[in-house]
Amino acid sequence: MGRPGIWPSSRTVGLSGKPGSRRGGKLHPTQFIPLWGPKHTALVQMVCVDVLARWGVHDVRSYLAWRKVILLSVAVCACTGGYLYGIGGFIGGGMAGVVVPLFLVLVTILLCGVALMLLVYCVAWYLLLWVLQALFRW
Repeated sequence: MGRPGIWPSSRTVGLSGKPGSRRGGKLHPTQFIPLWGPKHTALVQMVCVDVLARWGVHDVRSYLAWRKVILLSVAVCACTGGYLYGIGGFIGGGMAGVVVPLFLVLVTILLCGVALMLLVYCVAWYLLLWVLQALFRW
């Protein structure tokens, strides 16, 4: 007969060593449709850090070396905040102006990623409609 434990059990074991399921799982749309998730956010953050590193920004000291850009954004944000909300807006706008250049870099990279994902959807729909039109052309 054999010793106990040699023959495979009725349950399968996955690569992680945890028992898996024998039944076939349902196909979820998120398995084949690219949706924005934590991996995409992490990718945007890594690209942003890489872009800033290529521009020579590695820490706060090297970021503050961009004096002209920071002073311009602080001036614009402080004046806008002061005009709209008074002295509190002036102070808040000035403080926000320090991080606006970093925010603009991050938002630009994020929008490029979203546009790329939208392009994938548009190309997929175009190809699907092209194939359907070719198949059902009289």
